[in-house]
Amino acid sequence: MKRFKNLKSALDAAIINVKKNKFIKNTILFSPASASFDTFKNFEDRGLYFNGLIKRYKNERKIF
Repeated sequence: MKRFKNLKSALDAAIINVKKNKFIKNTILFSPASASFDTFKNFEDRGLYFNGLIKRYKNERKIF
């Protein structure tokens, strides 16, 4: 189990892991284990931020 400072650093690590195992089908499941009220207004805000990060990675051709 790894701990990360924020959502972006956790996603960065997940992307690196997916790239290392590019011949294996991978899924990134966004399932936070704790509340993040200190960072986001609510779960919807957090989900929108996550989706924005994924779209940014996709547009930069870092994944997919």
